[in-house]
This record gives sequence, structure tokens and C-alpha cells, in this order.
Amino acid sequence: MDPITTQAPHQTQGPEARNAVEDLPLDERLVLQDDGEGDPDPGRPPRAPTPPPHEERHQHDPADAFAPGPVNPRPNRSRNDRVVGTKKAKAIRRRDEERAYNEWVREQAQVRRLQDEEGREEREAALAIERERRAAAEEVIRQKEKEEREALKKEREREAEEEAARRERAVAYVRDRMAEKGCVDLVEAAYTEGKDRTWVERLIRASGLLQQLQQEGSHVMFTGKDWLVRIDKEAMMRAYAEAERFGQANEGKVGFESFGSILEKAILARPKA
Repeated sequence: MDPITTQAPHQTQGPEARNAVEDLPLDERLVLQDDGEGDPDPGRPPRAPTPPPHEERHQHDPADAFAPGPVNPRPNRSRNDRVVGTKKAKAIRRRDEERAYNEWVREQAQVRRLQDEEGREEREAALAIERERRAAAEEVIRQKEKEEREALKKEREREAEEEAARRERAVAYVRDRMAEKGCVDLVEAAYTEGKDRTWVERLIRASGLLQQLQQEGSHVMFTGKDWLVRIDKEAMMRAYAEAERFGQANEGKVGFESFGSILEKAILARPKA
């Protein structure tokens, strides 16, 4: 019996066996790599792959430690990084400006608060001194105003007393003249007190002197020539007698103006009481 010889499939001798192995179907997912057979220089290392033309060389520079790669992947694009319209861009810019302005206002307020905190005691002391100074100045002003009010009050009281004295003297002057002559010149009476005729006439009416001068059988009146006169029976009798003589000399005619002049003379010619 001949001996049996066993061989592995890849040790099968003959071209038929080798072709059978090479014609086996291959999975498309497998990556074929050269095993070096047929290379005249088996010790030479394989060549580096040529980078694609669209990639830059510095991307593969080993000195760039932060180049995108498995360890440093490219950052994902933010959802906010998107194209917006003109109105939206203006709104975003305006909102950013408002936010920046509000932040600036807060910062300024914070700075002012910090500045206020610094030197607060000194400022409070200075304010206290200023308040005391103002209080003292206001007290001086109040005291001065009080003195001025008191002086004005005294001045008014003095003027009132002087006015009352002037009125009393004027009334007494008119009363005495009327008692002596039955008439008084109002301009002269006013001049002695530094007043005018109207002041004297109002004083005579207000003081009640006009009613006091009225006596039974007499009448007191103001004339158009600034006189106060009392007309009684005696004055009228003298005036009538004089008017009669005047009429006889003028064909019995006596006008009002002529009679007024006659009456005035009769009153002024009255003897002292």
C-alpha cells in the first residue's frame, strides 16, 4: 500500500491549484494590500500617500498641534450663525446696542456707588458744618427781619399819632375860626398842617364838626371859593339891607353874583363873638 500524503490547501502544487485560489470570489469590503511579492527591493519602506490637491499642506504639519483632527475636531456651526435679513439685522444690532447701553449705565451706577462710599464720613461732617453755618445765617436774618418789623411798627404808630394830632389841631382851628368870625378859609387851615383843601373838608364832614356848627336859625355851608361859612339871621339882615341899597343904585336890579358878593361881605364883616 502506497503512503498517504496530506497538504494544506495553500501548498497545493501546480498551476491549476493556484488559479483556483486566485479565482475565489472576494468581499468588496476587504482592502487589498501588497504583500511585497515581486518587489525587487523588499526592504524599502512603502511610499507616503499623496494628499489630495484641494487640501493644504499646513493641515498635515505635525507642528500645528491645534489642527483639526480626531483629537481636535472642527467646531460645530452654531445655530445662531445663520443668514438673516436687513430688518432682522437692524433689530439685532439695536438690541445689542440697548444691552450695551444698559450695561454701561449699570457700570456707571456701580462706579458712583463706590465713589459715594469713599469719603462718606468726611462728606457727612462737611454737610453738618454747612447746616450749622446756614442755621446761624438764617437766625441772623430772622433776627434782622424781626427788628425791621418792630421798627416799621413803631414808625407806623408814630405816624398814626402824628396824623391824629394833625386832625385834632385842624378841627380845633376850624371850630375856633367859626366861633370868632362865622367863617374859615379851608386852604389856610390845610396849609398849617401840610395838607390840601380836600383833606380839611373830608375831615370836617367825618369828625361831625359840620353838624355841631349847625345851630338853630343858622346854616353852615361850603362855598365855591374854599370857605366854610355860617349864615344866620343877622348876616342875612345885613345882606338884605346892602342888597336894597345896591338895587336902588342900579334901577332895582340885583343879580345872583352881586348878591353873593354882598352876602360874603356881610359874613366877613361879622363882629367877633
